[in-house]
Amino acid sequence: KSLLESHNTAIFSANFALYGDLSQRIMAILARFTPDLEVYSVDEAFLWCPDDNRIELGVKIKKTIQQQLGIPVSIGIGKTKTLAKVANHFAKKRNWGVFSIHTCAEDEMLKQFDIADIWGIGRQHRKFLNRHGIYTAKQFKYLSEKWVEKQLHKPGLRTYLELHGKACIPLELVIEKRKSILSSRSFGYPISELGPLQAALAANIIKAAEKLRQENQRARHITVFIRSSPFKEDLFNFILPP
Repeated sequence: KSLLESHNTAIFSANFALYGDLSQRIMAILARFTPDLEVYSVDEAFLWCPDDNRIELGVKIKKTIQQQLGIPVSIGIGKTKTLAKVANHFAKKRNWGVFSIHTCAEDEMLKQFDIADIWGIGRQHRKFLNRHGIYTAKQFKYLSEKWVEKQLHKPGLRTYLELHGKACIPLELVIEKRKSILSSRSFGYPISELGPLQAALAANIIKAAEKLRQENQRARHITVFIRSSPFKEDLFNFILPP
């Protein structure tokens, strides 16, 4: 607390509805540039573009989003998803905005990239590789392919091949429908009256129903959970009939 106060830090409540709305707007802008778009998460996407002028296209996308939404974004360009994520790491951390890993000494960049930050390398694989003296993406790239397949199996081999520029993880252009939808709200203080609780419940049901309609789905049941501190009281769980 004293550290935050000494730096005059401003703290704001999360606004997930606004965040989700901005995410949808950004994805809509990306879709204007190419139909080959994979929405990977609320704040990340993969898209394919032609070989020519990729950096210029990335700069144009970044400027368009900045001008129309006022949102800064970082764009990484690579021959594979894994290399694109590596490039995005440098674009973000070094404030380059748009960066293609193939326009520089690629191995030199991988030498600076921690093995733990490689997409597809989990905690256990990272510990295993560290025990074998592997700490950077470049060291991992120049391991024996057979050794990687034997020790890390197919998921690790895919990552290994992707670092060599061989695309093994295709774009997922068709979004699978979700099996569940969650809409929740946290209060910054204890609630002792029914009114505010009812209002929050109604608002969350409206948000969940909106998401349901957007995906053209139907709900089989609704689960309502209300809880205070998890260290003080049990979780209350109500199942409403279909």
